[in-house]
Amino acid sequence: MKTKLLFSFLVASAAVVAQEIPGFYTPLAPATHYDVVMSTTDINQTPAGPDLTWDFNSLVSIGTSVTETLPDISAEFPNTTAVVRTTSTLEGQDTVNDIYLALPSTGASITGVTFFDVVLSYSTNNGFIGQFPLSYGYNNEDPVAGTFTGMGATGTFTGTATVAVDAYGTFSANIGGIPANTPVTRLKITQSLTFTASPIPISLGTASQTIYLYYSSQSTTDPVFRSTTTTLNLPLAGIDETTSTYEIYSATMGTDKFSAAKVSIAPNPVADVLHFSGDAAVKGVTITDFSGRTVLRSASASDIQVSHLSVGIYNVAVQTEYGVSVQKMIKR
Repeated sequence: MKTKLLFSFLVASAAVVAQEIPGFYTPLAPATHYDVVMSTTDINQTPAGPDLTWDFNSLVSIGTSVTETLPDISAEFPNTTAVVRTTSTLEGQDTVNDIYLALPSTGASITGVTFFDVVLSYSTNNGFIGQFPLSYGYNNEDPVAGTFTGMGATGTFTGTATVAVDAYGTFSANIGGIPANTPVTRLKITQSLTFTASPIPISLGTASQTIYLYYSSQSTTDPVFRSTTTTLNLPLAGIDETTSTYEIYSATMGTDKFSAAKVSIAPNPVADVLHFSGDAAVKGVTITDFSGRTVLRSASASDIQVSHLSVGIYNVAVQTEYGVSVQKMIKR
């Protein structure tokens, strides 16, 4: 089981609209619950492009996981502003994976990762994700490099990371409580890493990883489905294998974010006054910019004044009795 989640560290939270991903994670998002699943039939995620259909209707739950986004200023990973933490329970055993992020106005980057006894520090070259919002068709390849400890060794790693918004369409699954034919946009992250031990340079081997994250335009935080496929070739550790993990959003655990999203904002783009409407009563509003900085808090249940905000794109976190939903707001 350890190698199943060995490199499952690029989990993310994001508010999403159709064919666009406004941010890599959502500030102030509540913990998100997932079912860890397997499929009784092959899952083919190779096709990319517009107007695709993903029918994952042979899923079986084998565990659970919880993802939460926490503020963080890490001394170990400089420039860090947030950490995305996922706690997974499989076969009665809990594991915690952390991904550390730098979220300046120039975009989101990975600064470090911890999982099991392994620590990756992207200290030489951060893993650049992108300047959000990312639209369908976005593709960026970036070199990554840094240091590692774990796997019985210490040393350095180098490689490449590729981020692409490569597909959109509709998603259906037999478990998880996600409405059938939910519109989704897909973010694909791939990494190819080479590990070298120190102080005497010894090649330990390689790791390659492909992660798919499916974001819904109806749910406003974390991906509704995510998968990680990792190939490890570490001869000195006696590892040569490929493993896959799959997780689907669970509406039956914690906050049902499809219900929480019943509040809408208008007009959007907005110049002066932002209005809230919908089935759920608004208990509070927090507006953050895309660096994660809070620029406005309000207890208003209907209208708030936003004329003083600078032109740009913001996340609007709306607290209701269902929980917190986060939507993109364009200030003009």
